[in-house]
Amino acid sequence: MRIQGQSMLPYFGDGSVVVVRPLDAARVRPGMIVVYTNHDGEQVAHRVISAKDDGWVVRGYNNDEQDSTLVTAENLLGVVYATFYSNGQLSKSALLAAVSASTPVALAAPAK
Repeated sequence: MRIQGQSMLPYFGDGSVVVVRPLDAARVRPGMIVVYTNHDGEQVAHRVISAKDDGWVVRGYNNDEQDSTLVTAENLLGVVYATFYSNGQLSKSALLAAVSASTPVALAAPAK
C-alpha cells in the first residue's frame, strides 16, 4: 500500500510503500502497526495502543488523540510487515509508489 500523510513519521510518511500481511485479530498486540478501515471507509495505518473489550485502540505517532474507530476483526486488513521508507519528501520511495497508480492507499493522517 502507498501511504498518504505524516502522522506516522518518523517511521513512514507520504509516499512510503508498506507491505501489509493479513493477521488474525486475536494476534493483534500493542505496538503493532495495523491497517484497518475506519468508519469513513478510509484505510488507515496506525499503531496499536491498547486493547478494549470491543476492539483495539490505535493512534498515529504524531497524533495527539487516538482514532475514533476501534480496530476489530471486521475492519482489520492486516499488519505492516515491511516498509519502504520515505521522510515525507519526494524520494526514491515516492517514485516506487508512483510506479503503480492502482496500488491501494492507506492514510497516516490526523485522528477522526
